[in-house]
Amino acid sequence: MGWPLLAALALLSAAGPLGTDMYLPSLAGMVDHLHTTAPVVQLTMSAFMIGMGLGQLVAGPVSDLVGRKSVLIVSVAVFMLGSFGCAAAGGVGTLIAFRALSGLAGGAGVVVARAVIPDVVTGTAAASALSALMAIQGLAPVIAPLIGGFATPHIGWRGIFVVLAAINAVGLLLAVTVVPETLPPDNRSGTGLAGLTDGFAFCLTNRGFVAYTTSFGIGFGVLFSWIAASPFVMQNAFGFSPGGYAVVFAVNALLIVAGSALSAVAVNRIGPQRLLLSALSASVAAAVVLLAFTTVAGDLVAVVLGCVAVVSLAAGVILGNATALALASLAGRHTGAGSGLAGATQFLVAAVLAPLLGLWEDPVAGMAWVMTGCACVALVACLAGRRIR
Repeated sequence: MGWPLLAALALLSAAGPLGTDMYLPSLAGMVDHLHTTAPVVQLTMSAFMIGMGLGQLVAGPVSDLVGRKSVLIVSVAVFMLGSFGCAAAGGVGTLIAFRALSGLAGGAGVVVARAVIPDVVTGTAAASALSALMAIQGLAPVIAPLIGGFATPHIGWRGIFVVLAAINAVGLLLAVTVVPETLPPDNRSGTGLAGLTDGFAFCLTNRGFVAYTTSFGIGFGVLFSWIAASPFVMQNAFGFSPGGYAVVFAVNALLIVAGSALSAVAVNRIGPQRLLLSALSASVAAAVVLLAFTTVAGDLVAVVLGCVAVVSLAAGVILGNATALALASLAGRHTGAGSGLAGATQFLVAAVLAPLLGLWEDPVAGMAWVMTGCACVALVACLAGRRIR
């Protein structure tokens, strides 16, 4: 797998995170321009995230039926048109509808880009490529708010959606010219609705896939515990300014990228299973240390930041290798459906953990308990996967 293809897949799969984060600095202005309220404007984010989850579930198995390239081209084209629709929306209802459409298309692009890799390479090469993909893709949450924050005063929120449309126009060009069809007709799965349901059934009855997808999804939960709790931890508990919080968040986002890049290099020498087990063990250790200090000594900012840094670095290693092992367990069959299920698992975990974190009055304690629980479950799932042959 050459760098041109990998870079093209990274841009195509990063369109979703860009669509999530780039317009965040515009939300306040949208309330006034659309004559609505903040909770209603926030529904534009909810619609996009729901669309992302559904798009991954649907597009993955569809790409197993008809091939990757056509689904990828259609999804990027729809995302581009949806972004133009957002830019031209005259009311918040129309904006929510176009955000949902963009989310569906963005989820499709993410899942198909991820499914292309095991079509082309296998084993440690697939784990290395997926880690490199996530390292490049991981820059999106760091860059997107900066682009949005800088550009919004000059071009407004409508201009941000035009920029998203332009990014997808570039993605469409790459999908047509750089990304080949990687799933030949002989390797496609059935026809019609039966082909879709067979793909899900095959994945969900594969013990190795279930084990490593659990490790992937719950391992993401360790990181998401920090993401969801971070504004309350850093600003409410520790008194950081919005700027200080943004710096801390950006540093940890870069640590995720660094972990993915490190994994892409190390996996060829260490192997994806050992690398995943090591990263999960480090994540468990950091979470337990955080929980112990929070319980015994109270909330210490240095301890919290140190443990979160370890969790962020480990997450970059966990996500790529767990995905590679989950898809490898399918032995080349229904990888699109498997990729969709793995991606949807992230959204399910996020949906469950977000309200769970709010059960604790102390946000640091809540984060520590949820992190520890998720890290332990992910490690157990990985150990179960190692025992399956």
